[in-house]
Amino acid sequence: MDLRAELTSPALDDRLEDLGLDRIDRRAVVAWAAELDDSDRARLDVLVSRLDEAFDARVAGRAVTVFEDSDTHHRLGPGVLVVLALALAAPGLAARSSYPAEVVTATQADLAQQLRCYRAIHDETGLDVAWWMETVFADGFARLGRLQFELTTSGLGVGTDADDVVPVLSVHVPAQGRLDEEAVDDALGKAPAFFEEHHPDKAPIEWFVCHSWLLDPAMTFLMPTSNIASFTRRWDVWKAVDDDRSVLQFAFDVALPEGVDGPGDLDRLPTDTALRRALVEYWRDGEHMMSCSGRLWANRPDAEDASPTVEA
Repeated sequence: MDLRAELTSPALDDRLEDLGLDRIDRRAVVAWAAELDDSDRARLDVLVSRLDEAFDARVAGRAVTVFEDSDTHHRLGPGVLVVLALALAAPGLAARSSYPAEVVTATQADLAQQLRCYRAIHDETGLDVAWWMETVFADGFARLGRLQFELTTSGLGVGTDADDVVPVLSVHVPAQGRLDEEAVDDALGKAPAFFEEHHPDKAPIEWFVCHSWLLDPAMTFLMPTSNIASFTRRWDVWKAVDDDRSVLQFAFDVALPEGVDGPGDLDRLPTDTALRRALVEYWRDGEHMMSCSGRLWANRPDAEDASPTVEA
């Protein structure tokens, strides 16, 4: 790959558009590309090669780290080299994938979503979740409808030894639109067969897991008739830790400084949606939101009484 030509070609903007980037972010990324020096381009060459090497490593059980902290912190802006490496590697990774083209396109579009999330918080183009993008752009991760799924292993809250873990699909919820119950049913219903088809050595896949503040049981009484509460009720939670930080980031577009964990001055938080109003009132009562780990039987996600028993 001729990196200098790739980075200065007008086709770079087309490639970014194919990945779903908004115009404001495309313009910033193209400007970054024009300002790179020889050391930046050399590092990009390494990162693109690492992304290719890491593509099937996670599913195969090999640990390959692509990005380092220095790749996120760059003189031109946060995540410059990470974004450009992902954009340059995307077509080659798509060609290697066994997933349908429309699934790969939907999956890789998470780069655009993460840039939107960063801009909503910081009012500039950037990326600070390089570790997450490594997962998204690797084999074993797919967006299917409303949800994202990551093929991994878990002890389901009871197993700790290597012999106790089983293949599972870790569920992630993109911060895009309504968490419609039918759309969630559809995604959960399709996912096991999809991954068993493309990764037959991992079959059977009988469980979902999820690690999120959306599993906090508080949602079932803060907004009992909401789509979020419906999602929360699906899960059998085995672990919970205080995590106001994640809620502020994902529900309010607020990033707390390092070392600060509580919501702080509640009067500064917007209350323009039912969710935000409910959360602010919960915090005013002195409560804290939690990130929870939960499990859900994959074969019949709508039939809780048919789930096999997990022995402690």
